[in-house]
Amino acid sequence: MLDGSGRPSVAAIPRFFSTRRLYGVVVLTNGVILIIWALYNQLRFHGKYRRIADRTVTVEDLAALYRIPAADIIRWRGSRIMVM
Repeated sequence: MLDGSGRPSVAAIPRFFSTRRLYGVVVLTNGVILIIWALYNQLRFHGKYRRIADRTVTVEDLAALYRIPAADIIRWRGSRIMVM
């Protein structure tokens, strides 16, 4: 049984339960680690909001970044189709 031969094998049963017990220990250990990590993060970051919205990119910012006149960017923004 459980050894692939198709014939029952009593010796395979303890190995099966031993492996199953090992998997259970691994699952429980992972669960405990994840719970401890979540509690740590909850204590560490409780009440702190770190996601700050970026400021809006202006036409002047784009003109300075790409070194082109701001008037061109304004004209391009009004276009329905633009290929660069």
